[in-house]
Amino acid sequence: MALKSTRAGQQAYGIWTEWSQQSEKYNPRDQQRTWQTLNPTGGVSLSTVFWMAKQNGWVEPLQSPSVGFAAQTIDELRYVVDESLIHPPGVLGEITDYIVSTSRRPQPEFAVNAALALAGTVLGQRFISDKEIRPNLYLISVGITASGKDHPRKMVKKILNDAELNDMIGGENLASGQGLLARVRRTPVVLFQLDEFGMMLQAMQQKNSASYSREIPRNIIRLFSSSDTIFGGTEYADQFEKPTTPIANPCVCIHGTTIPDNFYSALDSKDVINGFLNRFLVVDMSHKPIPPIEKRGLYPDVPKAILKWIERVIKVTTKSGNLARFDTPRPIIVPSSPEAAKALTEFTQFADQQTTAFSKTGVDALWGRAAEHAHKIALVCACAEKVDHPKIELSHAQWAIRFVGIHTEHLSKQVKDRISDSDFERHANEFCLAIAAAGSRGVTEREMNRNRPFCTHPPKDRRQIMETLVNGGWIVMTVIKASGAGRPRMAYVLGNPEEDHLGEGSEL
Repeated sequence: MALKSTRAGQQAYGIWTEWSQQSEKYNPRDQQRTWQTLNPTGGVSLSTVFWMAKQNGWVEPLQSPSVGFAAQTIDELRYVVDESLIHPPGVLGEITDYIVSTSRRPQPEFAVNAALALAGTVLGQRFISDKEIRPNLYLISVGITASGKDHPRKMVKKILNDAELNDMIGGENLASGQGLLARVRRTPVVLFQLDEFGMMLQAMQQKNSASYSREIPRNIIRLFSSSDTIFGGTEYADQFEKPTTPIANPCVCIHGTTIPDNFYSALDSKDVINGFLNRFLVVDMSHKPIPPIEKRGLYPDVPKAILKWIERVIKVTTKSGNLARFDTPRPIIVPSSPEAAKALTEFTQFADQQTTAFSKTGVDALWGRAAEHAHKIALVCACAEKVDHPKIELSHAQWAIRFVGIHTEHLSKQVKDRISDSDFERHANEFCLAIAAAGSRGVTEREMNRNRPFCTHPPKDRRQIMETLVNGGWIVMTVIKASGAGRPRMAYVLGNPEEDHLGEGSEL
């Protein structure tokens, strides 16, 4: 039941089947029949199994980052089950727990995103790693409608408000590229929490979108890479009316939320290649079921430990006086332990290998910035655990590497499966994903007439898409034998594009 709750389909079923074959009582027909009767929301989840294991003495092993990435593939199921990712170190864990405890639909993965964005903003211009890495982060939470994406943003605003840091809260929508820069000039350390980020991207990508709208993604790209330098901005002909005002070490953090359809449909291959997408860490939980509603009262006060940590960070500056918090402080250099430095170096080498292996596919661009993300998050983790004399330890590096590696791997898969440069390619991807989700059961012609995404297309368009997928070997028509005395079914299942199916059926 825990495996089925992951919604990982045929992959989860395959793991269960492989394990069950150790029993002398194993029967493939009973196996399939039992799987179909299990309720994915029946109450037993992966968290339940982990809890039961720990109650009986199981201890989660610490993984070496080099083994965790170089020796095995990070598949979708591992993306779901890595419980360590919802327990970040230091005050990050306290912020995450506070957000989860106050949510009517708890989503710990989204709470972690919010905690990282909040901490990265507060640390802002005040800390820098010994590799000259700054803590500015771009994070996107992707989830289905009504899955609890909005609550973490509300709690971040509450925490910053209670800490009297309202000046760090940016607008919830970006109207123009110059508007974005105007806000950063006023407060160089700022957190933009953007709802429906995918819809905003769609508006920017429209053919008739205004130039001031198209400037937004360009400025987002440039601001990310300017945290360790002076950002010059745009030069205009009228220097009196529009003088160029440089921004020293801007620390812009973005915490966006979106639904998957809006987000992925707004992107095409140029957004992957031109460096826009790889500046973001995308946490996609759209495959998870909507959490059940939990009864909550009024929001409790922000824990004192969180507010004390923020207060301590603000005081860590070489300047003094009432305006010290608004000035650009001299950053404190955070060193790395030899073990942490070795782990981050190994991950950099792994990311470089992935970049080379996926050259010119778009995925290479995602891995090209993964090491930088890991360094940033390791820096945030170190300061979250000990702000007075922070040091990046091995545990901080390992958590950051797991977080970045697993989410980058998952985003790479989504890029290959969902991002396209034409409507036809996008619809073909949707068909392929729907057939893959059906697993070994497949999808019949009759079911296509009734279910999305197939039924939303006219029969002629649907036939063209299906023929393309069949001829390319992406799907195959096959005979699926019924369990027991039932009649066999003709259905489409996922194929292997590397084999030459030529549309011929085969028998499972």
